[in-house]
Amino acid sequence: MCEKDRQSRKEGRINHSGIKCMCCKTVFDLASFAAHSDNRTQRPSATIFLSDGRSLLQCQMQMMHASKQKNFPHIRLKGDLTQHQSDTICSICQDGGALILCDHCPSAFHVTCMGLEDVPEGKWFCPSCRCGICDHSEYNHDVEQFTKTTMFSCDQCEGEYHVGCLRGERLQQLGSCPNGNWFCSKKCLKIFYHLCELIGKSNPTSAVGLSWTLLRWGSNDNSDLGRFALEAMAEHHSKLCIALDVLHECFVPMTETRTQSDLVADLLFNKESELKRLNFWGFYTMLLEKGDELVSVATFRVYGDKAAEMPLIGTRVLYRRKGMCRLLVNELEKLLCSLGVERLLLPAVPQLLQTWTTSFGFTQMTSSDRLELSKYSLLSFSGTTMCQKLLGAAKTVSGVPADTYEDIVSSSK
Repeated sequence: MCEKDRQSRKEGRINHSGIKCMCCKTVFDLASFAAHSDNRTQRPSATIFLSDGRSLLQCQMQMMHASKQKNFPHIRLKGDLTQHQSDTICSICQDGGALILCDHCPSAFHVTCMGLEDVPEGKWFCPSCRCGICDHSEYNHDVEQFTKTTMFSCDQCEGEYHVGCLRGERLQQLGSCPNGNWFCSKKCLKIFYHLCELIGKSNPTSAVGLSWTLLRWGSNDNSDLGRFALEAMAEHHSKLCIALDVLHECFVPMTETRTQSDLVADLLFNKESELKRLNFWGFYTMLLEKGDELVSVATFRVYGDKAAEMPLIGTRVLYRRKGMCRLLVNELEKLLCSLGVERLLLPAVPQLLQTWTTSFGFTQMTSSDRLELSKYSLLSFSGTTMCQKLLGAAKTVSGVPADTYEDIVSSSK
């Protein structure tokens, strides 16, 4: 319909391939159908209506509100996690057996996976529970009191830091928990800032007719968002639901034993958890699209400039063996290089290990490599082999002014 006079411009019928125009019998995607009716808009779903009078955008909004994927405020301050049930599998290899337990969080590990010869005596803390400056683990559990031993995490690399250590190193003089986002360094802020700028935008690839889009469900309270932001969220939600269908098509069902939930859905919709290996707040979803049609999906998380992980990548059956996976990986590697990230990690299943190492340039990680990155809660699966690829890390991040870090930190205090 025309946005001004609400008169019908074109009529069509939805089929498996798109919208078939009644006048010319051509099948269009949403944007092309809107353009075909001389109704050029950035949000074609708002001007395409079903026979019952609802716009496609209204349908998307209803789907989003009816879904179980809710957003909650991100918890940055580290509170008392000792009351939570300890994990029953190793956070490194994802297998069970005899495990040592962290005395601060529910995480569990094999002695050998942590590079230890024997079970530690007394209290033991996992690498991700240690301050990124002093490497000590004791902290103030009371989130109501902001002291020098209060510990909180960076919104990008997810590293944890004591307030006193930040003050002592003269990195940041914090008198209270920051409002909004907080970052441990300029590098982390620039990465976060750049990724946020890309969310929801279509970007060309080296292949004609194919583009990639970055999405992230996030974990913010959206009750005060304006209409246009909610409409964008509804469209993102719809795309993530389609991405979930694609990954379900590519992988066997993955039900997490601890939560009895769909692990892939938890990942795509950034579900948080007190258990670090199930905390997916930092993940992004990268879509490879042909018009409005979803071709391939990859999930990734960036741990500052040190490493990024890509635990899941899948291509629709219709587009397999056509180089779509390689194209998406190449675009992700370009993005990570522009962010200055040093390496990309992924868990390879046995039947694809040779493909990743010979065709994509990855190498199997050694035990020492994995131990070096043990402070990062990398998502892996039982029976997989963790691989890595060193990237040509760029020195600068495009489009981010040098004074951005100071401006944002000041506004978030």
